[in-house]
Amino acid sequence: MKMVVLGTGYLGATHAACMAQLGHEVLGVDTDPAKLAKLAAGEVPFFEPGLSEVLGRATSNGRLRFSSSLSTAARRRQSPRRCWPRSSPELSALW
Repeated sequence: MKMVVLGTGYLGATHAACMAQLGHEVLGVDTDPAKLAKLAAGEVPFFEPGLSEVLGRATSNGRLRFSSSLSTAARRRQSPRRCWPRSSPELSALW
C-alpha cells in the first residue's frame, strides 16, 4: 500500500519507518528541510532505540522517501496518516 505520513517528528518518522519496514511504500512529508535531509540520509534527529537501523533499511530499499511537497503527497497517497503536535490539531501547524 502507498502511504503518506504528514509530519515527520517523533511519531511521524517512527510510524513511517515502521510501515516501510512492513512493506508499504511510504512518503513522509514535513516543512522542515533540515529534518527531511537528515531523515532521508538515515539519521534520526531524536532518541528512539533501534530506529536508525529501521530508518536506514527503509530509505536504502526505497520504501521510505521524504518530501516537503503536499502536491506530491496528494498524487501518491492511498492511506494518509497525520502526525503533528497534539496542541496543533490544524493542518496549518504544518503549512
